Order: sequence, then structure tokens, then C-alpha cells
Amino acid sequence: MSGNTITFTGTNFPTSSTVLGTYGGVTATSGTSTGTSAVLTFSSGIPVSTAAIAPTLYFKNADNTQVSANPPTVPVTIANPATVGSSTSGLSCSFAGGCAYTVTGNGLYSTLQQAGNSIDVCGDACILSTTLIDASKAVCLLPTISTTYSVTTFKTALPTVVTGTLFPADPKLTDGKLMIDHVDASTTTCNFGMSFAVNHKVVLDEQKVFINKLLDKTPFVNNLVF
Repeated sequence: MSGNTITFTGTNFPTSSTVLGTYGGVTATSGTSTGTSAVLTFSSGIPVSTAAIAPTLYFKNADNTQVSANPPTVPVTIANPATVGSSTSGLSCSFAGGCAYTVTGNGLYSTLQQAGNSIDVCGDACILSTTLIDASKAVCLLPTISTTYSVTTFKTALPTVVTGTLFPADPKLTDGKLMIDHVDASTTTCNFGMSFAVNHKVVLDEQKVFINKLLDKTPFVNNLVF
């Protein structure tokens, strides 16, 4: 493994077939064969992997039939740990985002293309740029940052209905009928709430609480706290 290529050595590698292969679930962009060696090239960089994993190599004829290679006697596994050389420093951007943020490191872009991998800024994914990257670096565009100030002043986020997870877990809170009481039998302050996504804050614009069969409002006056 060197740069953005993986080289295999062996015997009787087809020289007139299409050379294909993968590493870490990513398919090589191109491949070549000399008969005794085959080279896979990953134009977006070889994916990062801290664990040693086995690359694959195979050949296909013009009629799309697969040709078996003559692999080494011992299966080969290769690790490709992440190495970050540098990242953009001193970057100044508006609340609207869109500024380019660069992280240098072989294979980062290839790895970030896979599901579940991302560069997060303030809890939101930085969107990968497909035009500014190469095998040695990943470039993403900063997301919109919503704060109380930016939402109020620049309308970086619009009001919307947000659904979280109610606690404590009680189906009476979500029955949709609003006719069955939620009862907290504890001797401390009665409470229930709603949690939202990690690293996110919700500014309540309106909230409604329905109290069934309210015969006396006295216990609730000045005691309902949000």
C-alpha cells in the first residue's frame, strides 16, 4: 500500500482483462496488471481502517465473466490508520455556513463517503464537497449554525413542529385522546418532559398542557413550570 494505490504480487495475473478490487467496502477507481503484479488505484484515497483487513482483487473479461487470480499463499491483511496532517485554522464564517473547511489526510474523503461517517460542526454534519477534494484531503462546507441570536436576527431556522421523546415512559402521555390521566405517584414534585436530539436545543414557541377533569385549579396556580 502506497499513497492511493494497493499493489498485489503473484503469478499468471490476466493482462487483457479489466482489473477490479475493493478495500474496506470501497471499489477501486481503476486497476492495471502486468502478469506478475496488479495495482488498484483509489482516486478518492484508500479508506481508513485501524484494523488490518483483506483487500480483494479480481478480473473480468469483455463478456463480463470473472477470471480467478492466483493469490498469495497466505491471505494478506492491511491496516490503514487515519493520519490527519492539518485542518483549516482561523476560519471565519457567517451563521449561514457554506464556507470550506479542509482536513488533510490520505483516504479521509473515501472514508467519509461511507454511511455513518461524517465531520460534525456544532452537532451538525459538514457537507462534503465533491469538487474541492482529492485523495489527500477532505473538504466540507460548514452547516448553518442556529443560535437564539441567529434565528431571531437572520431567520436561520423557521418554526416547525418538533417531536421528541417523552419521559417518564407512559403511554398515557401519548394516547392522543387527552382523556386519560398521567399519574406521578412519587412524593416529590410531579413532572414529565421531552428530550430531543443530542447536542440540539429547542426553543419553545408554544406549548399546551391538557388537564383532565379539572375541578379545582388552585393546586396548579403558580405551580406549573416549563
